[in-house]
Amino acid sequence: MAAADHLVLEARFLGDSYGGSEWPPAPFRLMQAIVAGNRSIDAPGLGWLEAQPAPVILAADASAPIDFRRSIPNNARPGDSGGATTMREVRRRLVRGPVRYCWPLRDAADRDAANQLIASAEKVHTLGTGEDMCVVRGLIAGAAPQSAGDIRLWQPVADDIAAFLPGTDGARLRVPVPGSLQALEARFQAFQRRLQAGDQGWAQPVQRAALHGTRLYQPSEAAPRSLVLALRLTRPDDAARTARFAPADAVVVAGMLRHAAMQLAQPLGDEVAGFAAGHAPEGNADCRLSWVPLPTVGAEHADGRARRALWIARAADHAPLLSLAARLGEDGVPLVDEDTGEARAIARPIAVAGEPVLPAYLDAAREWVTVTPMVLPGDFGGGDLRVMTKLLHKALRESGIDPGLLAGAEFSRQPLIRQAPALREVRLKRWQARSLILYHLRLRFREPVRGPLVLGRGRHYGLGLFCANPK
Repeated sequence: MAAADHLVLEARFLGDSYGGSEWPPAPFRLMQAIVAGNRSIDAPGLGWLEAQPAPVILAADASAPIDFRRSIPNNARPGDSGGATTMREVRRRLVRGPVRYCWPLRDAADRDAANQLIASAEKVHTLGTGEDMCVVRGLIAGAAPQSAGDIRLWQPVADDIAAFLPGTDGARLRVPVPGSLQALEARFQAFQRRLQAGDQGWAQPVQRAALHGTRLYQPSEAAPRSLVLALRLTRPDDAARTARFAPADAVVVAGMLRHAAMQLAQPLGDEVAGFAAGHAPEGNADCRLSWVPLPTVGAEHADGRARRALWIARAADHAPLLSLAARLGEDGVPLVDEDTGEARAIARPIAVAGEPVLPAYLDAAREWVTVTPMVLPGDFGGGDLRVMTKLLHKALRESGIDPGLLAGAEFSRQPLIRQAPALREVRLKRWQARSLILYHLRLRFREPVRGPLVLGRGRHYGLGLFCANPK
């Protein structure tokens, strides 16, 4: 089975409208709909679904909610034309196109369970309120889901990261958790017994099924990919003055930043030490630190020299990054020259807010250009634009960016901004200089994409660093 296989359940609303309170419809709501369609929590595949992580969702934006009132007749006296009616508040959205829920399949057992779930999901008749007639179809897709046209890719944000993102735009959606199915069954049985008063002498109200999780979902262009620790590089003998490094020396400075992180991590245990050194655990190749010098850009007379740097980690790997930050302290850590053993600079932590250069690397933008050249995955340099674009998509995906957001790309063997170094000037290790093929790029996205943007081979060492296009 291909590593990229995904289960896709596609829900299509027959009336092109939706009456649920959230958009897109929550994954827990989909599981409820499958239970209702099968009239059982034991339908094939449901146990597997309950145990899966929150899916990604592909959906076009629905219209803004439309609120109106409906007159509900008194059904206790249907023959009385003058009987009282109740005015009911109703909220609905107009829906364009289907909603797709996507789960990764890790092995053959997952594939078997997914095929069983597809058969169960095809019995769904409503998704949302009782008016939301819906059909669900399933398939096994060989490609990772990505946005396309007006279809947005909604991604779940890890719970431990969401705690650091107060007020972040997105939708909080209910998701299944282990035990959700039993909670639904208990609620159904309570509903069946609600009028059997027994010793109490009154009807028992039925509570909502409460056993579910809640996850923050964000569209791919807004979802957090990385956490950063910003550093200012100061002179070893004068903390008030900055050290400066040529942009062509990005890999050399990154090596010093790596050494500094390794020194900090020594007392923190093997896990943090491996993270700081870039030694990812088996099966989790992206659980590692990146060491990225930042050439000075953004101002009219910016000279392109690196006076700042970032330690970058995936949003999911915030714990070891925070451990390093706690060890760093205000005094910083020396950057030591590999050849001479002398301290070339001191890396000191700084706040992102108020730094004049960081917005060019961290703020959202539609157009980005390379400051340091990029190495495409696989070191391809044959000039075949189709293959190069395909490899660029792979590089975007490796960095957690939805390739479907890319509107256009320009490849160049010449710098695209004044501060970027010429390809021949970039200092690489000997084996790298012989084998790595460099390009400068300009990328245009359909929606603003938030930085940092570091792509391709060498991204952990500061190659393939992009800034918002100053033009």
